[in-house]
Amino acid sequence: MLQVSGPYFTQYEVYYRRLNPDQKNEIGAVDAATFLKKSGLGDDVLGKIWDLSDVGSKGALDKTGFFAACKLVALVQDHQDCLVCNLRNESPAPNFGDATAPGAPTAKAPAKAAPSLNFLVKPDEKRKYDALFDQLRPDAEGKLPGDKVRQVMMGSKLPVGVLGKIWDLSDVDRDGMLDRYEFTVAMHLVYRNLQGDPVPAELPAELTPAKVPKSLSSVANGASSSTPTPAPAAAAPAQTVEAVPWVINAGEKLRYNALFRQTDSDRDGFVSGIEIKNIFLQTGLPQNILAHIWNLCDTKQEGKLNPEQFALAMWLIQRKQAGNDPPTSLTPDMVPPSMRPRMAESGSSVYNNPELEMIAKEIQSMLAEKLAIEKEVQETEYAISVKNTECHSLQSEFDTLSATLKQLTNQRDVAQKRLDDLDGQVNDKQRVNTRK
Repeated sequence: MLQVSGPYFTQYEVYYRRLNPDQKNEIGAVDAATFLKKSGLGDDVLGKIWDLSDVGSKGALDKTGFFAACKLVALVQDHQDCLVCNLRNESPAPNFGDATAPGAPTAKAPAKAAPSLNFLVKPDEKRKYDALFDQLRPDAEGKLPGDKVRQVMMGSKLPVGVLGKIWDLSDVDRDGMLDRYEFTVAMHLVYRNLQGDPVPAELPAELTPAKVPKSLSSVANGASSSTPTPAPAAAAPAQTVEAVPWVINAGEKLRYNALFRQTDSDRDGFVSGIEIKNIFLQTGLPQNILAHIWNLCDTKQEGKLNPEQFALAMWLIQRKQAGNDPPTSLTPDMVPPSMRPRMAESGSSVYNNPELEMIAKEIQSMLAEKLAIEKEVQETEYAISVKNTECHSLQSEFDTLSATLKQLTNQRDVAQKRLDDLDGQVNDKQRVNTRK
């Protein structure tokens, strides 16, 4: 055991006696596992440590097995391989948080990811991810195959390694496909990385199903319907305009949205000519070309661009940089989706029967009211999640400070004991000298 614990035998002995006050021959699985969890290591790592320490698979640890478990914890915390052959390697003493015995340098316990508001999905973000999910046309089971999602993710221009990590975190059930929730996780991680947040090592608590806003009922119903209702003939012309796919793909839109948020300095949902000036000039294009692109995208001549118009402007700029001149006017597939004519704008009635039309309007009114209530619920649940995350963050900070204070107190007590011992030795020598 001395070869395993090395210079920290005293600390190992303290832990063993603490968990074995009755001086039995072994420590039960529950007590040992509860204590080892204080190391902050993941359950998979602790499971491996247990298997290596409980040699006879008895479901308990004798003193030798317990010492081995503590040493393996120290090795992992010291970034060494969790192997039996490494038990005699040098390492700091194991770190068990506020349960750490004083008197020895310890390895650094792995830091738990602090709660982050950045990884909370806002209701409006969720609605955008849902709309994109439906545009990609999931299969009958409500899932998107990997090749479809890959095209979207590659459009973000993030490194392949980063996208691989995002896919691993998103494909929760490891079936090579993404359902609506998994797709939301993937798109949000892509978006946050474009905003500068690193991809976490494990799925943040803020992206668990309980924290991600639920889809609106109109979205959910639309996704589950396998047989679309044919549109009335009167509405066909307007619907044809809306059905033309936009030239900007989903991955590019994510990237442009991230750039838009960085450019929209006053956070009013639009970028003005002043806000966009530096980005335009950095492209190196002639001013007359940039002015033409601005006029194409500022369709209502308002002197500002919304996120879709901004995305279109950046797309036209990149095409020009690749050698393709911008058109004299926007083609139907270039018109931003939110600015395309709607069926209701056609002015013609969908139903020939006035009574049916009145009932249809009442249904639409009730559906709109239901949708508004659901959006309000989404916003309220998001606000609650924000407050909970802030509370958890403060609690985490408090726990860290408390653990630090306890360790400092332990170190002070050890130092005071040494001083008292030295004072005692000095007094003994003085008494001896006095007698002489």
